[in-house]
Amino acid sequence: MRPSRLVFTTLALLLLAALRFPARDLVSTNPQPFNRAAEIARLRAHFDLVDAELRQYRPTQLTAAQRPARVTLVTWLRDYRNAGSFPRNDRFPEPMPFFRDSRGVPCAMAYLIERSGRGDMVERITLTQNNALIHDLAEDLELRKWLDSVGFSLNEAARVQPSYEGPGRYTRVPVRD
Repeated sequence: MRPSRLVFTTLALLLLAALRFPARDLVSTNPQPFNRAAEIARLRAHFDLVDAELRQYRPTQLTAAQRPARVTLVTWLRDYRNAGSFPRNDRFPEPMPFFRDSRGVPCAMAYLIERSGRGDMVERITLTQNNALIHDLAEDLELRKWLDSVGFSLNEAARVQPSYEGPGRYTRVPVRD
């Protein structure tokens, strides 16, 4: 997706959110509806950008099995973005990643892993490191093996994860290793 189209899409989503949740909602004691709409627009814009980066970058060292697996994952990431069902942080006052939230909604990486048939891995990570950043999972050999099997690097998986601002939190990494 071209940067100008990405900007237009983001602005259009924010405008739709503003129309759906008018300014009078901003002065209510519960600003959650507007905040959620803005968060969904932010996440969709993030996944649009990552989708474009992943589609543009074509690693040459992939095996014959990794190439189609990678293409499938990138397509599934777009499906995830289009569905618009993203996890909610309903437990912490600061921004925090959730592999799967309290309603059972998976993050993008959990969605990709689960859809590939590895729900067992998603369940294990949810139970043991639910709020981990992808780089925090770098020592998880099962995850590393899965990433390798689908032709994704750890940095690409970390790039799929949106930013969570705050002290010591996630910093963006490039798609290329």
